[in-house]
Amino acid sequence: MNNPILLLILLLILSALAFALVVFRNPIARAWNRINRKRERILVEDALKHLYDFEYKGINPSVESIAGALSISKKKAANLITKLTEMGLIKYRKGNLELTGDG
Repeated sequence: MNNPILLLILLLILSALAFALVVFRNPIARAWNRINRKRERILVEDALKHLYDFEYKGINPSVESIAGALSISKKKAANLITKLTEMGLIKYRKGNLELTGDG
């Protein structure tokens, strides 16, 4: 590749790509983060609805029931329960998950 015009064109293309990554990376990252936050909020709300329904029916909810209702893995359901507990929306008492006043 001894042709200086080809090298210049290649350099311009690489520069344009680098510029595009710098300029457009932040809006794309913000949009992706916004989508993930919305997805997490929906999971929290759906888990709370599930817990409310089970509490209303007098059934003890479990990690498995939450995972099944939300179509997520048991591990993700356990992490969601931990998050809800940390947020003060549920509590684990005597082997049962219960909504708090805030939940």
